[in-house]
Amino acid sequence: MTAAAWARAASAALAAGLLLASCSVYQVEDLPALPGGARVQRVTSVKAAQTPPDPRTAGLKQSDLESSLRRIVVQYRGVTRWNLSEARPLLSERQIAEFAALLAAELPRLREDQRLRFRFDDREKGRGFPVDMDVYRDGGYLVYRFDALATDRAETQMPGDVPRFNAVLVAQPGQDIANTVTLAWVKDPVLASIGEGAAAWQGKHALLEAAGKDDLVDKREMERLESLIQGATPSLDAWKTYWEKRRTLKKAFDQNLIDRAAYQAQIDRLTGELER
Repeated sequence: MTAAAWARAASAALAAGLLLASCSVYQVEDLPALPGGARVQRVTSVKAAQTPPDPRTAGLKQSDLESSLRRIVVQYRGVTRWNLSEARPLLSERQIAEFAALLAAELPRLREDQRLRFRFDDREKGRGFPVDMDVYRDGGYLVYRFDALATDRAETQMPGDVPRFNAVLVAQPGQDIANTVTLAWVKDPVLASIGEGAAAWQGKHALLEAAGKDDLVDKREMERLESLIQGATPSLDAWKTYWEKRRTLKKAFDQNLIDRAAYQAQIDRLTGELER
């Protein structure tokens, strides 16, 4: 065999080996569809997370996962890209419950180079625009990566046109997000170690639960405040002070020392200071 023939054979063997390796690495496995209609796949990819997943993220409770999914918040585009709707959760409560149950079962099994892919129709735009969402662990975060986000593929007119995302992600406290033409993602902190540690998180969570039992907050405000305790701020001391002031305000309101408008204004001020 001549040197040139040998080189060609070696090159062909290398190319075949690379093709075989890529085929063996990238795999898509269909999982049973969820009752609400979402399709789910387990994807094995050559691209792993930027940071090795914290082992504790594999053991998140379903309630923790529901809280994280509820913090995927979007605004919808209007006629122009600058005309946006009010911010609202991307997922319905049914989707949140179904997705969280599946994640609780599957996350412990996922390797570093695997992710779960959810494909479902958007609930807000009203015309069944598709959403493609990959979920995987990255350090102490859950990453939600979108290759379609309420995307109207019918808008593409010419080959090479890129379907427009009809929604944009809105960052919640502690989150890191990106919105581009063809990709969006949100990194949601799901471990208290990103902030002040498990003991501090448990203390903050206990104070929030106590406030709910004492009717200091309604369900909608509870969800908003719950997202706060996932990040580094507020500190546990600041959280304690906040609830002491809230209880003082509630007592003044119950005793008719301040009216409802003044009561709500003071709550908004305290919460705004807490979110800074």
